[in-house]
Amino acid sequence: MKIHTFYFNPFRECTYLISNDSGDTVIVDCGCYGMSECERLKKYIESNGLKIRHHLLTHAHLDHVFGARFVYDQYGVLPTLSEKDARLYQRVEAQSAAFDIPMTDEPLKEYVSLESLIQTTPDTYEEYIRMLDTDWYVLHTPGHSEGSVCYMLKQQKGVPTPVLFSGDTLFQGGIGRTDLPQGDMMKMLGSLETLRRLPDETVIYPGHGYCTSIAEEKRYNPYFSSY
Repeated sequence: MKIHTFYFNPFRECTYLISNDSGDTVIVDCGCYGMSECERLKKYIESNGLKIRHHLLTHAHLDHVFGARFVYDQYGVLPTLSEKDARLYQRVEAQSAAFDIPMTDEPLKEYVSLESLIQTTPDTYEEYIRMLDTDWYVLHTPGHSEGSVCYMLKQQKGVPTPVLFSGDTLFQGGIGRTDLPQGDMMKMLGSLETLRRLPDETVIYPGHGYCTSIAEEKRYNPYFSSY
């Protein structure tokens, strides 16, 4: 798997493109904002011969969904979102007004329910969805929003170390805000405990900032190391 990172929109949100050797690609949290950012993303996709197959949302705050309309219009792929964040997703205009950031196009209202795609392993009862011939494990991590999830790729062929797309649950040296609508600090603490159980070598690709690892956050993150 190849992972490419874009930093988009006024929040410097991380948009990830994960592709296999055939160029089949999953986008995580497409946040491109405005024509120039959309064109930058399109140029990278075309120049690398990528084929967009899926679009995963870790949650539905506006900075993570700005590019949902572009991905759908350009590639015909709807975003996959937890039903618990559906209300946030349907109210992107209100989020935009609250942050005084104008929408550059009409928000996309349609989405694919994550819950409708989830399968469960028969032995461990872990939840996963199947994409690019790979199992993407779903970790429900409410706290930043009610429907926040993380996606994990376990170590396997093409994935030399475990990988976690943590959205706005866990950052390098910090965690996501819990003072926004649907935020809940007690739920966040429970979610952080879930992530602490992951292998130390797990590489974290967060919703903002730079890559880190479970081991590094246990060592240096004041929120994560205490629980």
